[in-house]
Amino acid sequence: QLAPPRANNGHVLICMQRDGGFSMKSLNPIAWLDEKIKEIRLYTTRAIVVRPHPGSYAMPDFNKFTSPEYKAKWNVSVIDPKHSKLTDNLVGAHSVVLFNSSASVAAVCAGIPVFADDSSCVSWAVANKNVASIESPMIFDRRQWIQDLAAAHWSDEDARAGKIYQKFIPFLQ
Repeated sequence: QLAPPRANNGHVLICMQRDGGFSMKSLNPIAWLDEKIKEIRLYTTRAIVVRPHPGSYAMPDFNKFTSPEYKAKWNVSVIDPKHSKLTDNLVGAHSVVLFNSSASVAAVCAGIPVFADDSSCVSWAVANKNVASIESPMIFDRRQWIQDLAAAHWSDEDARAGKIYQKFIPFLQ
């Protein structure tokens, strides 16, 4: 079952895309991140935690964002995804901001509001589209969305064998 929607007074988690992949639609992910942080700052003073994609970046790519001056001005921290799990990074998050990432599925299943920039995001149907509402995100009925997602990925035989449940159980605990 999906975790209930939750309102949390925590941080904003930004989940990054792979660099050079089709999912960024030719945008530079680091430039997108810089602009997204500035946009978020127009609407909230919450701490921002950046989670680079674990398969794409070296931490030096984020030196600008980890400099003492940048951290002090923008209240941003960057975690090393190779030493943490997405499910751990979601703990205490108020919301998750991303361009188009499958990480949105874990956030939606955990009941955390998602803000997506790209309409091809797997969670677009249950995502907020504008960070201007980050302090009062829409809460969506996710039941049909999760059923549609499951139907698109697994067969009836997979469902009978419990494969769907086994895939999502780590995100529901």
